[in-house]
Amino acid sequence: MIKFLKFIQALLVILYILVNIYLMVFNWDVYTVSMDLNYGFGSFSAPLFLVVETIGLILIFLLWLTVYSKDLRYEISKLKREKDIHTKNSDTLADASEGSVMSLNERVSQLQKQMDELADLLKKSESLDIDS
Repeated sequence: MIKFLKFIQALLVILYILVNIYLMVFNWDVYTVSMDLNYGFGSFSAPLFLVVETIGLILIFLLWLTVYSKDLRYEISKLKREKDIHTKNSDTLADASEGSVMSLNERVSQLQKQMDELADLLKKSESLDIDS
């Protein structure tokens, strides 16, 4: 979707430039005429094409901002999803490693108990052998 919007944006910019070049070639005398333009807060003398081109460039810039903001929102949501997945995976790995460490500790303590029991049995059997 974002690639499509970028393609449309590039197509509109190219179309805008081509239309302006076409109009400039066939209407050069109109483009060079300076006119008095009233902007509401003052009157200025400027070529009409300069005003039209400026408005067009502002519109293109606004279009670029909208596409860029959509692209940023998409990237932010994508990064949030990746962060959530990473957090879930790390929590799962931490739980699994804690469980394996705990099971190893339990197993070691069980083996130590068995060794103690065997040592006690060995002492008893030695004491019985000595007595007999």
